[in-house]
Amino acid sequence: IELLLDAEYKQLYAIAIMNQALKIMADAFAKNDFIKAQNAINKSMEEIKLLFPEAIDRDVENLYKTLREYSNILTRYKKNIYKRKSQ
Repeated sequence: IELLLDAEYKQLYAIAIMNQALKIMADAFAKNDFIKAQNAINKSMEEIKLLFPEAIDRDVENLYKTLREYSNILTRYKKNIYKRKSQ
């Protein structure tokens, strides 16, 4: 039972971390602070890797994939903005 509870707490904690990162990302993006937005996503992804070094819960994995997609989008978005500024 103790192992099951530990796994459940880890899952809830991981989801909370990722949801908080999404909130920070959205707020930072709205303020055109793309670096802060991407840092929030990347930091949460690192924390999740520490919590789940091997197997990842399905719910956590789905949300983690979403974070990775946002990180990739922000990277492309920043590159486009910096290209436009330098032209």
